[in-house]
Amino acid sequence: MNDAVDSVRRSENKALNKAGDKTLVGTKYIFLKKQENLTEKQKTTCAELTEKQLDVNRAWHRRERLKEFWECIDEASAGQLFKDWYFSATHSQLTPIIKVAKMLKRHFENIITYWTHHQTVLLKA
Repeated sequence: MNDAVDSVRRSENKALNKAGDKTLVGTKYIFLKKQENLTEKQKTTCAELTEKQLDVNRAWHRRERLKEFWECIDEASAGQLFKDWYFSATHSQLTPIIKVAKMLKRHFENIITYWTHHQTVLLKA
């Protein structure tokens, strides 16, 4: 998901730069770091960026929502959260996010076994 968020950020930054807008210049790590690890300056910039309607904000929000999947207490709640997240991701109109969502869905049977075996498997898009 980090790669997908960064891909959206790079693409949007390129488009904004063409129009002379430097809004996303120097923001890479704001979208890739855990929120608790941001510096005060990065937190301020993040708050300012959150108010803007940027594609990278939508991508970042979907990444954060997916993190909640691993915090679910059981398989049923994880399955419902994934279903809701998948719908949101595939309707985001953000190609890198859609690609990750479809890859996760293809492997969902193996992923959901985490609540039985408490182990994860590394997947590549």
